Amino acid sequence: MKNPIVYISAHCPYCPKVQNFASENNIEVEYKNRDDSAIRDELIDIAWKAQVPFLIDANQDLQMHESDDIITHLRKHYT
Repeated sequence: MKNPIVYISAHCPYCPKVQNFASENNIEVEYKNRDDSAIRDELIDIAWKAQVPFLIDANQDLQMHESDDIITHLRKHYT
């Protein structure tokens, strides 16, 4: 099973909400920082925009924006 990937940014007010939820629930997540220009380009290639947080869950073949939706997904599939 692969860990979910979440794209984040230090300037995003919603990213800590997702990070805190994952941490509090011991969910192993791979974080990619959009503040790195190469990661930003990668995110735009995948999601068509640089909006974060952005989840990629290869186990569920799912990609999504929106912190509340990401948390709901993580709760359902990883807790």
